[in-house]
Amino acid sequence: MTKDRAATTASAGILYFCRIPRMFRAGGKSARQLVREGHMATNALTINALKSVLNDEPQLIDEWQQWSEDKRTSGWFLTFENGSHVVGHHPKGERIV
Repeated sequence: MTKDRAATTASAGILYFCRIPRMFRAGGKSARQLVREGHMATNALTINALKSVLNDEPQLIDEWQQWSEDKRTSGWFLTFENGSHVVGHHPKGERIV
C-alpha cells in the first residue's frame, strides 16, 4: 500500500469512528457493533489525524458530547464546563481538561 493510500485509509477509519454517535442515533446497531465494524488500526489514531477530521466536521464534537451526556452508564465521557471541553471517567473521577 502506498503512503498516500495508507493515509487516506487511516483518515477514513478516524472519520468512521468520529461518526459513531450519528450512526448509533440512526438506530439498528449497538455502539459495540459499530466499533467492531470500524476496523481501524489503533496506530492510525493520532492527535493530528483527529484534529484534521474535527476541523473538517466540527459538529462531530457536539454529537459526541450529546451522546456522552445522554449515556447512563459508567465509563468515559465528554462534556463542556467553564468554557473548556472535559474528558472524564465515571465513577473513577479522572478528568482531562
